[in-house]
Amino acid sequence: MDGDIFVCTINGEVYYYGKVIEANLKHASDEWIDGCHLVCIFLDITGAKDLKEYSGNYNNLLVEPSIVTIDYWRKGWFETIGNIPLTQKDKNLDYGFWDADFIGKGGVFKKADGEVLNHKPKYFNSYGVTSLQGVYMDLRMETILDPSLLTK
Repeated sequence: MDGDIFVCTINGEVYYYGKVIEANLKHASDEWIDGCHLVCIFLDITGAKDLKEYSGNYNNLLVEPSIVTIDYWRKGWFETIGNIPLTQKDKNLDYGFWDADFIGKGGVFKKADGEVLNHKPKYFNSYGVTSLQGVYMDLRMETILDPSLLTK
């Protein structure tokens, strides 16, 4: 649900906090996105599955906003550990997804529900549902670039 705080890991020892910004997305024309969740993963590292070290600082994102399926939870890759109601900052997060026009030139930034934005958002990612390997690969890449992310 909106505001759920979850943890994810790539090594079973260090956990990264994430937050569900919008659950059960509804999209006007893309049925693949219906029912998915908009999440962010923060650079808040913890060794425990609790909220003690959660800050939810959007200026310190580990993974940009992503659209994910419920399968991340069903397969145990994300584990909900609590809920913190959405703040105005959460609700007004300047995020978007780049939807490239592969036939023509350019593309547009969109919200998760397909609404076209008239500006480049502060936080953005590629448009579409992130594959089941996608978040893991993003986390793995970040830990290769900065191995200190694998230790608490």
